[in-house]
Amino acid sequence: MSYSHEDQTPGRTPASRTKVIDPLLQRILHRHEVTNSFFSNYPLKQQLGRQRIPNLQIELPHVKQERISPIIIEPSHWIKAIPKIMLLFPNGKLTAKFFNNNIRALATHSATYRQAQDFLEKAKIPFHTFSLPVDRSLNFLLRGINNNTLVKDVQNELSELGFETTHIRQLLKNGKPLPMYMVTLPCNPTNKKLFNLTSIYYISITVKQYRASEPSQCFNC
Repeated sequence: MSYSHEDQTPGRTPASRTKVIDPLLQRILHRHEVTNSFFSNYPLKQQLGRQRIPNLQIELPHVKQERISPIIIEPSHWIKAIPKIMLLFPNGKLTAKFFNNNIRALATHSATYRQAQDFLEKAKIPFHTFSLPVDRSLNFLLRGINNNTLVKDVQNELSELGFETTHIRQLLKNGKPLPMYMVTLPCNPTNKKLFNLTSIYYISITVKQYRASEPSQCFNC
């Protein structure tokens, strides 16, 4: 319990008044001041007080969506195909839209795309489409190789470098071989690195993408 009281002596101003505090209460207040002083100067508290927990941001891996070409069918032929083709691909695996006076059948996966093509071919239903990116080939033009180099030697050298070729052809001009070779490879990440090739047989070469206009696949006949 507290015995504190203020001196009420007449004639003294409030500023000159003295407080008389019980010794036990004084020790408690002193201990409280020491405790607060200790934590206020404690480095860990200062660090924790200033430290901010950063916002955790989890980035999900980007899944590249598979690009599948539409199968284009004339409406008159689609009427014959729809009773069977939609039964083969339930649950939205194959959908159809009317676009530019034609029916565009859209597959969700490449496997469905190939199965739909097989069905239309066996049913002899005309349609046309474009090849899948996986089925497309890479065509590169290699310049700077000695024109006396055999095609077989170029193929062996590229094979040792890790490239899988399907066809190599040396370009001709007026029947004479040129120091240029067109290389066809399957489309995959490894073969795409051929574009960065700078030398072969320790000879500096240049590699360019060979572009040729290719008509879309047609199965009308």
